[in-house]
Amino acid sequence: MINTLRQDLTYAFRVILKTPAVTFIAVLSLAIAVGVNTSIFSVLNSWLLRPLPYPDAERLVMVWENDRNDSDDTDGATPANYFDWQEQSNSFEVLVAADFSIANLTGIERPKQLTVANVTPEFFSVLGADPIVGRTFRGDEGDAEDSPVVVIAESLWRDRFASDRSVSNQTITLDGRTHTVVGVMPETFDFLLGSVDLWIADTFASQRTDRTSHRLVVTGRLRAGVTPVQAQNEMTAIASRLEEQYPATNEGWGVNIETLRSNSRRPEVASHARRFIAAQRNSAMNPSLSSSWAFRSRRRTALSDSTRSASLLSLSACLRSTAASLRPPFGLGIRAPVRHARTDA
Repeated sequence: MINTLRQDLTYAFRVILKTPAVTFIAVLSLAIAVGVNTSIFSVLNSWLLRPLPYPDAERLVMVWENDRNDSDDTDGATPANYFDWQEQSNSFEVLVAADFSIANLTGIERPKQLTVANVTPEFFSVLGADPIVGRTFRGDEGDAEDSPVVVIAESLWRDRFASDRSVSNQTITLDGRTHTVVGVMPETFDFLLGSVDLWIADTFASQRTDRTSHRLVVTGRLRAGVTPVQAQNEMTAIASRLEEQYPATNEGWGVNIETLRSNSRRPEVASHARRFIAAQRNSAMNPSLSSSWAFRSRRRTALSDSTRSASLLSLSACLRSTAASLRPPFGLGIRAPVRHARTDA
């Protein structure tokens, strides 16, 4: 037994030394397989296995509009429909909305472009998110005529305010308008999009009659005892009523409700928001692009990315299988050892 093992090891080292290219390919394949395996587990752990970092997360749902005349059926909500949902639905404790955009931070030595989320005042409370400094928004903040208030990300707090804990009530200038800082959110807060630099309180009341811009990302917290299926049935009925009431803008539009944990949609939600920001940049450079077109374009690209990711995962699985089965010298023009017939060179 020991002699056989010694012979095998001796022969293996000879093959390694004689065929460094084969050895390199084998080691590289194994390294790729281990890395991909680790990455896949990390992704699955964060998206599917690890509990979502929100109180009663099973009651949090995304509320999308869907165009039944378009195979690409998921879209953001129009402000007018969002307000109608608030007024007519009984399935939710509250519905909150977010609108992503780009703003320029000025009044500093080097102006900086920031990723911004305009959110309804209840946004943080619905998610049970607490700031590390200051407070989040009050229910009476966010009207267009009020002085705008913002909650900033921890990264911006470090860069712009040198982690000053007395940052509350200090001001920053966004696109030429003064905003008052009321709080700082920790880096661990990454709902929808981890790279948001600041959140602005916004009731969207000034857009109350807009039924064409499908731009709002809507999140709801279900009432205790209400299931997503029950909420879906109610929202479908509301969408039908709005179709009859506003046929020019709502005909063919329905509502989709998805839990944050449903299938693989949570990573797509983040991609959804990232694509929206890219579309916002394009819209800013080309005002002729409608917000609805921008949202749809972003959505299609997000779906394309999802398909591409699935293909990469399949390729990774193939690499892993190949690495596991790749054992020199088989299949590479090198003879396998035959213990009884071998003569040492």
